[in-house]
Amino acid sequence: MWWYTVRASGLIAWALVLGAVAWGLVLSIRPIRTPRPAWALDLHRFLGGLAFAFVGVHLAGLLFDTFVGFSVADLFVPMASHWRPGAVAFGVVGLYVVAAVEITSLLMRRLPRRLWHAVHLSSLAALVLLTVHAFTAGADASSPVVVALAVLSSTVVGALVVVRLAFLVVDRARATVRPALPSDLAPARSRAPFAPPPPRDPRVRYDPFADPLFLRRAVGVEPAGCGWEPVTAPAAEPVSLPSNAGPS
Repeated sequence: MWWYTVRASGLIAWALVLGAVAWGLVLSIRPIRTPRPAWALDLHRFLGGLAFAFVGVHLAGLLFDTFVGFSVADLFVPMASHWRPGAVAFGVVGLYVVAAVEITSLLMRRLPRRLWHAVHLSSLAALVLLTVHAFTAGADASSPVVVALAVLSSTVVGALVVVRLAFLVVDRARATVRPALPSDLAPARSRAPFAPPPPRDPRVRYDPFADPLFLRRAVGVEPAGCGWEPVTAPAAEPVSLPSNAGPS
């Protein structure tokens, strides 16, 4: 029974990793990235978590199975197995990569964005390692169904990687080329810098007649007191003319 558990859990874990990686690539493509429904990202996380759970079932089955007789060191130390050490080492390294991706995904909000993204990209390497492990150590490697699944999934994942890289190149090219702004096309004289007036000291009373930018719109108006009062010209004094009377 444990041998069948090992085979079934290994194939299911491999298929779930394939689905999680492929769906993650689909969500990372720019036209599909936004907007997207809330369940799309939840499905990606669900597939990754379920794959990690079936990897645990696979390890438990190998420990309890007596056909080969794996020890704890054989399952967690690369090249320590006496049975196909190279093939088992691919699975051990793939286990560590899958565990790192899953743990950093759970701690995504507490980790730097660049660190999380770098570790998350290693899921492609985990997929390659697990695929090599499945075809070098798996008992169902020669099954037509498994071979067809591997060929189809590899083609789909490879095509998604190419599309993702193509959109990445286009996005970076657009970011480096800045479109011409209307100010760039205007004559040079219209782009002459304008020097603003110096700041005024709030402790000094403002005198509008000492301000060169103040436009005197009214004639004969000056500040007086707290408000504006009109200034009236003084009345002209009468001028007495000399008389033309003759000498007395």
